[in-house]
Amino acid sequence: MKTSIIILLTFVISINLFAQKIQQDKEKIWYGVDLSNAYLIGDYGFLHPEILNKEFKKLNFKVVNEINKYRLDQTFNQRNLLFDFTQIFNNFDKTNFSKNIKNKDIDSKITFADLQKIINGYNFSDKDKIGIIYIVEELNKIKESAVVDIVTFDTTTKKIISAKRYRGIASGMGIASHWANCIARINHKIRFNNRIAQN
Repeated sequence: MKTSIIILLTFVISINLFAQKIQQDKEKIWYGVDLSNAYLIGDYGFLHPEILNKEFKKLNFKVVNEINKYRLDQTFNQRNLLFDFTQIFNNFDKTNFSKNIKNKDIDSKITFADLQKIINGYNFSDKDKIGIIYIVEELNKIKESAVVDIVTFDTTTKKIISAKRYRGIASGMGIASHWANCIARINHKIRFNNRIAQN
């Protein structure tokens, strides 16, 4: 009986390790920072909502182009990380950001089910890859910080593999740079945690 249990456990562990190996071997594609669902808290920080579409697109390009600052490849341990902003830029074009602006501080609470619903609503052309997306819950001018859910998922099934919430501190001039610095600090936090886990 004990021998059977040991064999069964060994088999289960082998299957799990094999599944993890397949997942690690898949290409990773970064779909950007999606701000279409974000609360914009502190109306004095978003006085011109008509320019937010352009500024949020600019933010995404900054994260990709300023390699030494954001280090997406090191953050996700993927040397040749792919990029595709098509879906989130389409979301931006359809979003009336003025409706997302709130005068008072509120607690944003996006649940795992909410995140899965958001992912299910995306239309991805890439298959058999690991998708990574930053879903922003709030840009908070009162607290000078952003709350971001970093979600990884299977691009074929859209099933979420992992989701973790982070808060990053904002700084700098200009809308895109100010809030992009939150992403830089979050990425640094992830790399720091990864180094600790490896030691």
